[in-house]
Amino acid sequence: MSEAQSAGRENHVCPVASTGVFSCISRLLLSHDRSLNDILDAILVEAMKAVEADRAFIALADYEHGELAVRFTAGEGWNEQNTALRLKVSQKTGKGITSHVAATGRPYRTGDVTTDPYYISHFDDVRSEVAVPVVNAYGRVEGVINMESARADAFSEQHEEFLLAVANLVALRILADQQEKRQAALVSLGRELARFSRSADVFRKVMDLVASAISFQDCSIFLLNPEENVLVLEASRGRLGEQVHQARYRVGEGITGWVAQNGKPVRTRDPRNDPRWRGLHEELAPETVGGLIAVPIMGYDRVLGVFRVLRRRSEYAWVPNDFTQDDEDFIVATASILGAVLDSFELVKRVIAAERMAAWGEMSARSAHMIGNRVFAIKGDLNELRHLSRQECSAEKLAPVIESLEKGIFRLEEILAEFREFVVATKLNTNPVSLNELLEEAVRESFPRNSGVRLELDLHPDLPLVEADASKLRRCFSELVENSINFQQEGGVLRVSTEPVDSDKDRIRIVFEDRGPGIPEENKKLIFRPFFSTRSKGMGLGLSIVKGIIDAHRGTIRETGEEGEGARFEIILPAITDTPDAAETKAERRDQTGD
Repeated sequence: MSEAQSAGRENHVCPVASTGVFSCISRLLLSHDRSLNDILDAILVEAMKAVEADRAFIALADYEHGELAVRFTAGEGWNEQNTALRLKVSQKTGKGITSHVAATGRPYRTGDVTTDPYYISHFDDVRSEVAVPVVNAYGRVEGVINMESARADAFSEQHEEFLLAVANLVALRILADQQEKRQAALVSLGRELARFSRSADVFRKVMDLVASAISFQDCSIFLLNPEENVLVLEASRGRLGEQVHQARYRVGEGITGWVAQNGKPVRTRDPRNDPRWRGLHEELAPETVGGLIAVPIMGYDRVLGVFRVLRRRSEYAWVPNDFTQDDEDFIVATASILGAVLDSFELVKRVIAAERMAAWGEMSARSAHMIGNRVFAIKGDLNELRHLSRQECSAEKLAPVIESLEKGIFRLEEILAEFREFVVATKLNTNPVSLNELLEEAVRESFPRNSGVRLELDLHPDLPLVEADASKLRRCFSELVENSINFQQEGGVLRVSTEPVDSDKDRIRIVFEDRGPGIPEENKKLIFRPFFSTRSKGMGLGLSIVKGIIDAHRGTIRETGEEGEGARFEIILPAITDTPDAAETKAERRDQTGD
C-alpha cells in the first residue's frame, strides 16, 4: 500500500464511489473511433475530476533511455517547458515521487509535500500528491498516473485505490493497443512482402516492422548456407551491420547455431549466463548485453535461418532487460512470414529453371536440326568448290559458290549466337540502374534513323532505381523496338512509356505500343515460346529471350494489344525500395522536477 508521509484526512468523502465515473472511463477504454492518445487524455481529465485534484499528468516509460516522459497533462499551469523538464531532474537526482513510484512499482501518497523526502517542487501551490503505477500483465511499469492538489491532505486511501483501478484499466488499454498494432503490422507485412523481389528489400521491411513494435538495440537475420552448414549474416539493424556477409555461426554453435540445429526459439534474460552463449560477434559490449530472442526462420520443410533481437541492459533497475512471451510470439510470427517469402523466392527460381530446362531441351533438338541443315549445305558448297578448283574456271563461276558458303557460315553463326543468348538470358550481373536512362539509350541505339515509324517517348520523371543487369535489359528493349519496326514497314508509331504502378513506387511499368497489325488472340499465348515466329528471319527465340530476361529480374511481361490496332507489350519490374531512412528528430519530453 501507500508509503504516505501523512495519514491524510480519512474522513474526507471520496466522490469516486459513483459508478458513473467508471462507466464513463469504461466507455472511453472501449472506444474504437479514438486514438490511444485521445483516450488516455480524456481518462486523465475524468480521473482528475473524480478525486478533485487541481493538476494531473500521466508519464509513460521510455525503456530505451530509462526515463519517464510526461505525455498527458490536465489542470492549469502546464506549458511545454515544465512538461519536458519534470522527470529529467527526478532522474538526475534520484528523487521525485513519480520516479520513485516507477522504480518501486508501488503507489505513493503524501498529505504535505513540504516535509516529503521524495518531493521536488515545481508548482508553488502544491501541498498534496498521490501517484500510482501503471503495471502491465508481466509486472512491468508502463507509466505513472500522478495527481496534485493545493490543499493539504487532499487525497485519501479511497482515492489511491480508485486511481489504482484506473491505472489497471489504462494498462489493459495500452496492451490492447499494442496487440492491435502488432496484428495489423503482421497482416500488412504478409500482404506487402509478396510484392518484393529482392531479399534485401524484404529484410529491411521486416526489421522496420519489428522496430516499430519492440524496443531493441540489434536485430539480425542469419540465413543457412546448407553446403557449408553455416549461418551467414544477411542483414542487421545495429552495430552488427558492419559484418553483413562476414559474421558466421556454424550450425550448433552458440545460441544462434543451436536454434538453427533444433528449430526451436530461445528467449533469455541474460544470454551470458546461458551455457550455449559464445559471444562470437559483439552487437553490444559484453557487460551491457541484456535480453535476447532467437527464433528459427522456417521454410516448408527445413530451417532457412535464424532471426534474433538483442536488448541492452539498462542502468535503471526498474527498466526491464528481458523480452516477454508476447514479444517472442510476435517475432515467431514475423519469422514465419519471412520464411514463407524466402520459400516463394526459391520456388520462383525453380519454376524458371524448370521452364528454361524444358525450353533448352526443345531448343537443343531444333538447333541440332537447323545446324545439321546448315552444315550439310556448307559441305555441299565445299564439295562444289573443290570440284571447281580442279578445273580452270572463271571468277564468275566461283562467286555464287563462295556467296552461298558465306551465307551458310553467317547463318550458322546467327543460330549459335541466338542459342548463346537464350542460354545466358537468366544469368544476371545486377547493379542499381536508372530505368529511364537505360531505356532511352537502348531505344535510341536500336531505332533506325531513316525509319518511317515515328518514335514517341513518355518517361515518368521521378522513378526509383531498379536492380538490374543493364546489358540484358538493353537487349530486351532493343528486341521489342526491332519487332515493332519490322511489323510497321509502311510507317507507323512506336510509343514507349514508363510510370509507377502505384503510389508506393515499388513497381515500374514499361509499355511498348505501336500501330502495326497487332497480334491475333490465338497467338498471344504462343509468342513467348521458343521457336514461335510469324517472320521468316531468325529462329523465333527473340521474345522467348525477352521473357527469360524479365523473369530473371522477377518481373512480368504480357501482350495486351488488340488485333488490327497494334501490339502492346507491358513490362512490370520491381523497384529498389531500401533507400536509407530519413533521419528523424523527435522532441523528447522528460521529467525535470516533478512532483
